[in-house]
Amino acid sequence: MKYFTLAIHYPIPEHTDDLLGAMRSLAEAAQTIEGLIDMSAWVDDDSGRVFATSLWDSAEHARAAWQQLGAIAAKTPLSQWEKQPREVFMKLRQGA
Repeated sequence: MKYFTLAIHYPIPEHTDDLLGAMRSLAEAAQTIEGLIDMSAWVDDDSGRVFATSLWDSAEHARAAWQQLGAIAAKTPLSQWEKQPREVFMKLRQGA
């Protein structure tokens, strides 16, 4: 069963590009990890929110990947770039 993750970020406007750059780096690193189907970031121009998504071929591959990717993300000052804490959804299931 496929596994989907979503993080909603609330960047300070002057740090939106920094946040997107960090997400591009994560997506590039993820390309080498088994099970990745897609990883991308989407910007809502009206609100400035950034939606980071990833789709994996299984929950097991996703969990293993986030062990690696979490270490990369920890080097990024996300909390300094965001006006409020991000919302992270790691256990989403397909409903339709």
